[in-house]
Formats: sequence, structure tokens, C-alpha cells
Amino acid sequence: LFDPIKIHEYMACGKPTVTIRQRFLGEALAEADSGVFTDPTPEAFARGLLELLEQPERMTEMGRRAAEVALTRHTWEAVAQGIARVCGADIQN
Repeated sequence: LFDPIKIHEYMACGKPTVTIRQRFLGEALAEADSGVFTDPTPEAFARGLLELLEQPERMTEMGRRAAEVALTRHTWEAVAQGIARVCGADIQN
């Protein structure tokens, strides 16, 4: 995935995230169903934030899913193992 590290950090902290719709941005959020995607305008971004703030139960659930996905699939260990697989190596924890 191409997502900036900050998205994975937000996810690991159990935070739902609002981001703009952009190719390759937010793939991990989409995988975890833990993000709100908006058009790239200040007004649309503000609406995305308000949408979440008005639904605290949804925020909590999105944060739970974000942390679960980040801490099981998007750790440095998972990245290293993926690289090792591509290189044909076998690494142990």
C-alpha cells in the first residue's frame, strides 16, 4: 500500500480518519472501513469531519476496526515479511 505512514499511525491509535479522495490514498482505511473520503475542498472536508463527530458510536467502531487492521496487517514486521516473501527469504519473528 502507498498510504503515508501517518494514516497507519492514526489507525494504530484507533482513530477514524477523514481524507480526500485521491488515487492510492487511503487504501488501508478502505480495507478497514475506518475512514471517510471527501472531495478535495475545504467545505467537503469539513462536512466529512462533522459527519463523524455527529456519530460517536460509528467513530468508536471505525477506530476499533482501524486498530485491528493496522496492528495485524500493517506493522513493520508485516512489511518486512512481505519484502522477504518477494525476495524468496524466510524470516522468523
